[in-house]
Amino acid sequence: MHFKKIILLSVFSFFMIVMASCESVYSMEKFIQVAESYAAKLDELSTTPENEENTAGYQSARSSYLLSIDPEDPHMHPKEDFLDVYYQQPGMQFDINRSAFLMIYKNLLDEVVKELKDQEIIKLDVFIEIEFESYGDMKLYCGFSDEDEIVVKMDYQLDNMRMFSAFKTGYEGDQFYVKEMNYYGVGEDISYGYTEYQEENYYFQLSFYNATEYIYHYISEVDHQDVLVNRLSSTEAEVSMSGYQISWKDYLNQNEFNYTINDEMEVIAETIVFFNDYATVFHYEDWRTLDSDIILRWNLIEASGWDYAYVPDEYSSPDRALYKDGVDLFPNDSIGAYITANFVSLQLIKRMTIEEINDNLLDLSQYGLTFSMQELSMGYLNSVRAEAIETVLEFDLYSNLNIFDEDFTDSFIDLIDSDLSYIK
Repeated sequence: MHFKKIILLSVFSFFMIVMASCESVYSMEKFIQVAESYAAKLDELSTTPENEENTAGYQSARSSYLLSIDPEDPHMHPKEDFLDVYYQQPGMQFDINRSAFLMIYKNLLDEVVKELKDQEIIKLDVFIEIEFESYGDMKLYCGFSDEDEIVVKMDYQLDNMRMFSAFKTGYEGDQFYVKEMNYYGVGEDISYGYTEYQEENYYFQLSFYNATEYIYHYISEVDHQDVLVNRLSSTEAEVSMSGYQISWKDYLNQNEFNYTINDEMEVIAETIVFFNDYATVFHYEDWRTLDSDIILRWNLIEASGWDYAYVPDEYSSPDRALYKDGVDLFPNDSIGAYITANFVSLQLIKRMTIEEINDNLLDLSQYGLTFSMQELSMGYLNSVRAEAIETVLEFDLYSNLNIFDEDFTDSFIDLIDSDLSYIK
């Protein structure tokens, strides 16, 4: 889609020149006034938040911080070494601000305003057809949807290729929004892309080739959820199948879910992650539900009862270990450890069958440790899994459309803002 944007922006100045003879119900002065205010709003929304800048500066300042070490072995780190960094790292932060997306339209409106100011007489709200020797015919439109909503449409065709792009921006009540529709076709092959952003509410994106291949992404600032759906064809999946990869993050309850489902609505793979403000706390992964093998990961920084962790210099070294009173607590298990001045990770990783899981294992009490996630038990884990599977099999998305409906993409097109419809 980068090629599309380059072409559309490059021809935009030509569009402005030929608009002088067109009729309009709004004045150039009104359009410039609204466009400038919206460009300023987009610039404001695209600016890096102050707290992100402070975090980056803090991390840079910590680069000279010296971790405490055991005098007998520089690779033996007490728990305090991990905690000092752990409570400063950003973790999984909710963010709906799509700066790169918004800056495209800020720059576009800047160009619109510049070209309008360069013309003595410009009238809006009409379609212009221009013939380019290198590109063929292009139809362009620039104007208002109503008094306070700007719409720009661009339609380009060359031989059997067609590219259409339209965006609309304005306010719904007190909330600023941007909507974009893209269409690309070569012969009988057609793909679509739609994006919608509403300030302090949501970000939504859908890209699709046909009813069996699409990617859906929705982020809600109201309920702090991030949903991603990938409709799979048999060539895209790791195994020969077609179905769906569905993942969502619930930032309020601090859970992340990832599921692969086939067309028969059977769960093929399942991952559940519990996290906090700093890192993942517990990770459950059943990457192939056809057998009973699973992977469990505990964040050992969230466990109490150990003294030192051995962390060698080479990240790939298998010699990582956790000690209590000089005794290796996990001699037969895998420990993942990483420690720098800006980021730390310390994980217990176990591959086992689901039949081997018990409450004493989950809460780490069988190792003499106390895990911070006190509610973790077989009963709790199974209840979370059951609720997640029920949710994923009854997924409703944008405007209550069902992703499992074979007419999902056609139904979605019917809901698109009419101001962003194709130029016929």
